[in-house]
This record gives sequence, C-alpha cells and structure tokens, in this order.
Amino acid sequence: MRIRPLRLDFGDALVQIVAVFLGVVCAFAVNAWQAQNSQRALFKATMASIVSEIESNQQSLRVVREQHAESAQALRRLVVAGRKGRFVSGDDLLRTLQRDRFGTNVPLDIAWQLAQSDQGLSLLSFDNRYTLAEVYQVQAAFYASEKQLGDSMLSIPQSPTNNYFIETLDLADQANVVVLGETQLDGLYTKALQNVR
Repeated sequence: MRIRPLRLDFGDALVQIVAVFLGVVCAFAVNAWQAQNSQRALFKATMASIVSEIESNQQSLRVVREQHAESAQALRRLVVAGRKGRFVSGDDLLRTLQRDRFGTNVPLDIAWQLAQSDQGLSLLSFDNRYTLAEVYQVQAAFYASEKQLGDSMLSIPQSPTNNYFIETLDLADQANVVVLGETQLDGLYTKALQNVR
C-alpha cells in the first residue's frame, strides 16, 4: 500500500485559523467586559453602602451632640461655681450627672471594613480614599474619647472630704473634647458626602 502525501488547501486552512483567532479574541473581549461590569457593580455597591453609613452616622451624631453640649455646659457651670473655694460637693456633681443625659453614640464602620476586604476601596480615587480614611480615623478617636468619658462618669472615686472639684474639672474637660470631636467629625462627614457622591 502506497501512502500518498496529504494535500492542504491553504485557503481552507486560513479560514479555520482566522475563525479560531476571532473566537479567542471574542472570548477575551467577553471576559474583559464581564470583569468591567463586575468592577462597576462593586464600585456602585461600595459607594452606596459607605454613603448610607456616613449619613446614618452623621444623623445619630447630631442627635447626641446637643445632649453632650448640654452636659459639658452643666459641668462647666459647676466648675465655675466651685472655682473660688475649689469645692464641688458630691451631691451637686451627682445631681448634674443625673439631670443631664450623656447619650452614647456608637458610629458604624461596617461598610468601610467591607470596602477594605472586598477590594471595593481600591476602585475609588486617591482623594476619596484619603477623605474616607480621615473620616473613619477621626470617628474612631471620637468614639474612644466618648467611651473614656462614659467610663469616667461611672467610676468616680469616693472622696473622704466630699470635694469633687478635680473630678468635675476632669469630666468637664473630657466632655469638651467629645463635643469638639463631634463638631470636627460632623464637618468631615459633610465633606466626605460632598466628595463621594
């Protein structure tokens, strides 16, 4: 038996090569399109959750800031009244702490954490990432000072002389720090919302 050489039709081979090439190019294009759509969806979801979280945090901050300002003012009045003799009685301090509510504000940072873990944050511009990082850092510092003040209010040591001037002065200073932090944070919330929308 005699083996005959294979005859190739170059036109047919060229058509098949072009078809395979176009198929590969189309597959890459579809993959790129899907990746782009996925990134666009992640970006929208990240922005929506961060904006919603910041709006919620700002709303709750504005509610408690008034309470905190009133408490700080009441503590300052006690300090001013007791400054001459450097004396504030335990009863006066207790009445002030009971009368002026000091509501605790626990700001959320869940959307921020998710954006860091699912790479949604990497899709934001550098300026937006920087602005949001500043907001969440100040928010953490604010919450720490607010928690410290709450802990201080609950753990006032017993005074054998019934003089709580130093403790009242310390509480008034801590309350002022909280109110100043809230004012700064409120401004940062507004700035962040303007930048990321």
